[in-house]
Amino acid sequence: MGNQLVALAPSQIFPVEHYLTGTCELELQFEKSMGSTRFMKVAKVKVDEGPVVVKVFVRHDPSLPLEQHLERIEYIKKHLANAVNCLPFQKVLTNTSL
Repeated sequence: MGNQLVALAPSQIFPVEHYLTGTCELELQFEKSMGSTRFMKVAKVKVDEGPVVVKVFVRHDPSLPLEQHLERIEYIKKHLANAVNCLPFQKVLTNTSL
């Protein structure tokens, strides 16, 4: 009781490598998956500077309003810019073509 599927489940759930190939201006070399669920994928990748952890939020419903969350992420990034011991993320990329 009370457990309802709010949105339709996607017909295909891709591995994290699918979302990392050719999706951003960085050259990402996939190393290994660090976890995967229906909505969030985490992977360890290599870039020119060294190893990086990439988190991918899979947006199955294009009408899902994420602008408010993007503003919050930018707010956190701005306020933690001077904290030398804290780096929650370096870059936030959105891709609506997937």
